[in-house]
Amino acid sequence: MRVLGHQQLPWWLGALAFALASPAIGIGLLLDDYFHRAALLALPQLPELTRSPLELFAFVGDDWTVNSGPLPWWASRELRIAFFRPLTGLTHAFDLALWRDQPHWMHVHSLLWMAAAVVVAAHLYRRLSSPSLAPWVAGLAGLGFAIDDAHAAPAAWIANRNATIAAVFAIASILVYDRWRRDGWRPGMWLTPLFLGLGLLGGESAVGGGAYLLGYALFIDRGSLRKRLLAIAPPVAVGVVWWLAYKALGYGASNSALYIDPGGHPLSFFSAVIERAPLLLMGQVGFPPSDLSTVASHQVARGLWLFAVAGLTVLAALVWPLLRRERTARFWVLGMVGSLLPACATFPSDRLLVMSGLGGMALTAIFVANALGDAGQSPFLAWRKLARPFAYVLLVVHLVLAPLVMMRTIAALAALGATIRRVSATFPADPQIVGQHAIVTHTPTVFYTGLAQVINALEGKSIPSEILVLASSLYPVEIERTDAHTLVVRPEGGFLLRPGTGPPGRSLQPLQPLRFFQTSEWLFRGADEPFPAEPIVHDGIAIEVLELTDDARPAAVSFRFPLPLEDPHWRWVSWHKGGFVGFQPPSIGKRVRLASLIE
Repeated sequence: MRVLGHQQLPWWLGALAFALASPAIGIGLLLDDYFHRAALLALPQLPELTRSPLELFAFVGDDWTVNSGPLPWWASRELRIAFFRPLTGLTHAFDLALWRDQPHWMHVHSLLWMAAAVVVAAHLYRRLSSPSLAPWVAGLAGLGFAIDDAHAAPAAWIANRNATIAAVFAIASILVYDRWRRDGWRPGMWLTPLFLGLGLLGGESAVGGGAYLLGYALFIDRGSLRKRLLAIAPPVAVGVVWWLAYKALGYGASNSALYIDPGGHPLSFFSAVIERAPLLLMGQVGFPPSDLSTVASHQVARGLWLFAVAGLTVLAALVWPLLRRERTARFWVLGMVGSLLPACATFPSDRLLVMSGLGGMALTAIFVANALGDAGQSPFLAWRKLARPFAYVLLVVHLVLAPLVMMRTIAALAALGATIRRVSATFPADPQIVGQHAIVTHTPTVFYTGLAQVINALEGKSIPSEILVLASSLYPVEIERTDAHTLVVRPEGGFLLRPGTGPPGRSLQPLQPLRFFQTSEWLFRGADEPFPAEPIVHDGIAIEVLELTDDARPAAVSFRFPLPLEDPHWRWVSWHKGGFVGFQPPSIGKRVRLASLIE
């Protein structure tokens, strides 16, 4: 326990966090990292990807359309996914300027931000530790935060650096605010809004810093309520200005089932909070990880939600006596829960829990200290017999299992990166493909084709002028040729299967990692957005929905090409056994059935 109270502990914890995540240094680029690299290098083959560092996270803007650009044919005409993270974008430009072909140094850069977040958090825990608690309690909270498995993706995925940059400045804003209010340190009065503003320019998750500042005003600060609320007016004003600028500049998300704009669609966001917050909170507690909901069948996902609600009800009963006695515990709970609100705008994932983990680890340490303390000092009384075993469970989950899960997650991300590079290498890149239009019959996810296009361009390989994916499905796809120019495509169960569902009559595995591909296809369209009656045109190809499923998804779609299917303008590609291969369109009047990818 003496070590947890040592003066140098925050720096030791920062070094520990860096060392634990250091296997990420060798991962290389992953997913969005390739798009960011292409955007900053302004590749002439992919001009639509070019972005300035300040706009690096404007993924889908006005210059991306179904008719010309990298979007799949089922993308909404009103789709927009653009995040205002200029500070983070500048750090990526810095990486490229210094280490253009050395991604391992970019990973080191990301790990330094994560270590900085741990150091600042450990200092904050120490400052806000209740006088009634031993010094080791703050150290325990810092240790839990340093080895939190939720930090794995922000550490290992360069594009996710925004989470740690936002956390560093948001946590720093709370730290300097406490120095101002408690010690009278005047610079804290203006450093608080400055740091919070920098955090918001790093990433939207810094909004969680505002939740902690509100909790500070309500539960820790002294004086009248009016004076306490007026004291947080400057950082609140910064948040309001940031939000107004965010919307005025056209940032945000629209017409995507995976991203919900709280300001533009408040009712949908409220529904998402009810659906996602319990899963995220249980992920914060430690089990089950919220990511499971994205790969679970619909029935299992419903069970996970019910388990989360029941588990949180029990936890609330356990923690309630502690909240009544410890005002710092109330502060941490409000900050933790408030930090989850921005995370509810997208699909559940533990990588979104960095800011909520700040309060979660503090609350865990306070709970453990009270549950395992002397009986006379414990607020749990009759509940003590239940609280003590649960405290031991929390210690095992957060001090033993968490670092193991972090290393496993980093290894999984490394494997994903290797898979992406292997798949991309199978996509045609011969000189003849320049000027051709690649037609991909089916693929597990359109991200494979998009990444192949970008990776090959970055490596100086030839790429097609356009790519059209006919179907993205894990299940069998039937392709029928009706004339010299036309194909009709029918995936089993229809296009865009709802998350967690499958074709009628098929038994579903409770958990299937590939099911995340099925979820991700809804990135490009609103959940209840109808398809247009008129044909969609993609580089002269007329795409028409012929039949709908019972829930209004396309069941059969025709693709009428302006040139015969045998014309050399088209390069036919299909998916087979984990990679892309050539494809021969069927003869007129014939049909082919492409195998399931999930069996």
